[in-house]
Amino acid sequence: MSLDNHFSPCLRSFMRGGYSSLRAGANPMPKRGGSAATAKGTADPGREDGRRRGAPRRRAGTVGARRGRRAAMPAWSDLPADMQNDAVRPYYDHLVAHEGQLRLKRLFDVVGAGLMLVALGWMFVLLSLIIKLDSPGPVFFRQQRVTSFGREFKIHKFRTMVDRPSEPGTQVTVHADPRITRVGAFMRRYRIDETSQLIDILQGNMTFVGTRPEVPEYVREYTQEMKATLLLPAGVTSTASIEFKDEALLLTSAADADRAYIEEILPAKMCFNLDDIREFSIGRDLRIILATVRAVFGAH
Repeated sequence: MSLDNHFSPCLRSFMRGGYSSLRAGANPMPKRGGSAATAKGTADPGREDGRRRGAPRRRAGTVGARRGRRAAMPAWSDLPADMQNDAVRPYYDHLVAHEGQLRLKRLFDVVGAGLMLVALGWMFVLLSLIIKLDSPGPVFFRQQRVTSFGREFKIHKFRTMVDRPSEPGTQVTVHADPRITRVGAFMRRYRIDETSQLIDILQGNMTFVGTRPEVPEYVREYTQEMKATLLLPAGVTSTASIEFKDEALLLTSAADADRAYIEEILPAKMCFNLDDIREFSIGRDLRIILATVRAVFGAH
């Protein structure tokens, strides 16, 4: 598979540098605490603030110094200590400046998820029965994931794998993973297993559009700038999800899929995730949702 053909221009420069060097045995990931710019090969030698090229500039003054009770974002001083760094601050200030749209985003989440749960209730019942008949185990796969401000929660996903595999697998799923059930393969193809995350949206743990929730082990590998993605709840879909819809296929040939994900895929996905925050708007969220539908049904 040609990576240049598979990915959009946003990633081609990274793939030519980072991905190729990894296959040669190098490691493009910076030490934890560094900027994500190093991982993508886009660092500006003249910059000392750890900010990725294209990241929003930090505004002068005390944006977010004091926040009202109804503020969509907490005060800067109330963020987890490891998120209070110079690489995260420009993204924080940008979101504070768009608080009105953040409130609309939450309203859209609650109303949209509520209506969809009512409309898809019959499907949830049907899927539950099919999953139980297909293989022994629970209906939902529950796993610890990380959402806004580093808070952990247990995600809801319709179970697509055997409950207790004979051999432990990786945290990520590869192409033709033997742990996937017959029904699970169909659900994964059309992302039906993700529909149960409507529950997580109503609970406030997730949002329709945002960085996909990672397991704590992967979040601990985040660079300083990557932590900006934790300013918003984890999402059901994102630009990165669309661009990496064939992620499992890319990881199939990796000797260590978990390490390949952390060192190769994750930094590239963060290129899109950080851009989504930098250019956040309700209109952009709606466009990403429509693009997701096209991608799932093969029109993307």
